[in-house]
Amino acid sequence: MGQAASVSHTTRVPRKIGDKLNLFNFPMVHEKVLMPSAEPSTRISICRCWRSAKFPICDNSHQVLQAQGIKVGPAMLEVRKTK
Repeated sequence: MGQAASVSHTTRVPRKIGDKLNLFNFPMVHEKVLMPSAEPSTRISICRCWRSAKFPICDNSHQVLQAQGIKVGPAMLEVRKTK
């Protein structure tokens, strides 16, 4: 029981330290205006892997990187109405 927990695993990742993540040359700064909606809050997934075809909105392209052992995922943004 305790022996199996102490075994270390090495994950090989095809990316090297310093490799460029922004392969599609997206601008480094993005602005998106959110119009008021009838909903009390809106949740948006913001891409952090630079692979999304809808950048800066996440389209789950990071799943390919996760399959390679790279720990990356979207940032969740919740926009709420002000009172």
